[in-house]
Amino acid sequence: MKKNVLVLSFLILSFFAGALSFPMQTSAVIECTGETINGICIPGDTGLSAKTVPEVVTNVMSWLLGILGTIAMLMFVIAGLQYLLAGGDEKNTESAKGNIKYAIIGVAVALLGYTILFTIDMLVTGVGI
Repeated sequence: MKKNVLVLSFLILSFFAGALSFPMQTSAVIECTGETINGICIPGDTGLSAKTVPEVVTNVMSWLLGILGTIAMLMFVIAGLQYLLAGGDEKNTESAKGNIKYAIIGVAVALLGYTILFTIDMLVTGVGI
């Protein structure tokens, strides 16, 4: 019983000692370096981009389409070389034709995705890019 009271008094004393050790809040004036809207400081120089979300999405899509075009061109060149170097072998020519077909399908799917997103954007905003 005495041990429980001692532990409890130690906990209460440490709580108050900890609470008193925190510095008191002062009313320091903080200068707003950005824009103030309704008394709330909106930081101006955060290092973040000033672009809107649709602009960022459009940039990412353009970047991905550029990468896709590069990969597709590389696949066409590799498949063309495969076809030229087949030497009349039926198996190698069919493999090269299949690779060309898959490269065309990949480009078509990517462009179809871009077209679908462009169409949805036009339907939602009512304005084309």
